[in-house]
Amino acid sequence: DRDLLSVWDPLFRAGIAGEAQILDVRNGAIHKVDIGQKAEVKLNVLGRALPAERYSVTVDDEVLQIFRQGDLLLGVKSPKLEAFLLEILPEGIQETP
Repeated sequence: DRDLLSVWDPLFRAGIAGEAQILDVRNGAIHKVDIGQKAEVKLNVLGRALPAERYSVTVDDEVLQIFRQGDLLLGVKSPKLEAFLLEILPEGIQETP
């Protein structure tokens, strides 16, 4: 959902980490959110390492891994979902050591 992802951008730019509550204006639900610290990672792109940032975000009870490079959202991964920019990560989200 474009609107749900866009709300994260100002939080990441500000370097905010910790717990917060977010109001879903569509239905009035309040969600508990915990934003973890930024971790520097490398993603495998056709055998080459791409530097990126990973944030662990818990929304209610679901854990999401959000991958960014600067202002660019590269992908989102959870046990139920994986979404990524196909043009940049043609093989999906693969972290390298």
